[in-house]
Amino acid sequence: MISRKADVEILLQDMRDAIDSGHYCPEDRDKNLNTLAALGITWDDAIDEIRDLKFCDYIKGPEVDHDYPKTDKLWVFKKNVLGNTIYIKFKIEYLIDKDLKVLSFHIDEWE
Repeated sequence: MISRKADVEILLQDMRDAIDSGHYCPEDRDKNLNTLAALGITWDDAIDEIRDLKFCDYIKGPEVDHDYPKTDKLWVFKKNVLGNTIYIKFKIEYLIDKDLKVLSFHIDEWE
C-alpha cells in the first residue's frame, strides 16, 4: 500500500518521538548485524540514520506484518548510508506503547 505524504510525515514524527524518548528496539537479526559490521557502524549510528529518514526515502506501507498480523503495520524505507542502499523496515507499536520496533536495517538485496 502507498500512503499519502501527510500520513508518512505523521509516522516519521512518531518514530522520531519514540527515538528521542529512548523507546526503540532494534532486532539483532543476522542480516542487520552483518550490515552494521560491514559498514563499521553501531546500532546507535543506525538509529541516527533512521531518525533522519524523510518522505523521499519512503517505499511502502502500511503493510501487514505476516509474522504477527494482528499487530501494528510495517513501513518500508530505503536510504543511502555510506554509499550503500539500506533497506529499513519498522513499525510503531501504537497498540502497545508507541515504541519503535526496527525489524530491518540491511543492505538492499534488490539493488
